[in-house]
Amino acid sequence: MKKTERDVSSNEPSAVSETMEKFQNQARKLHLDVTLDAPSILVPTSSHSNEGLFIDLGRLTAQTHFTDDPNRSSVEQQVVIMKNLLASRVQLGKNNETRGDISLFKCAEL
Repeated sequence: MKKTERDVSSNEPSAVSETMEKFQNQARKLHLDVTLDAPSILVPTSSHSNEGLFIDLGRLTAQTHFTDDPNRSSVEQQVVIMKNLLASRVQLGKNNETRGDISLFKCAEL
């Protein structure tokens, strides 16, 4: 028996659905759980100045969580936490030690 165009097109949605299901079952997942101490940066007001802006980018944590529900697609949740961000105006001594600072902002957790 020969299939008509109508028979073939009615099978297409199920074929696409099966292909997508196979792809989701074979998909690779990247689990991420890292904590990084971000850099501290000193930006001088000029090349001859002992004053500047001190920026501490604190600690960065990145995590990925997956929820596998057989009735739905896999759900990926990404969590990014930034802690202890701060910026201040500083005055440096002759050996680059901090002689004084004025806090501009401080963020405990973001």
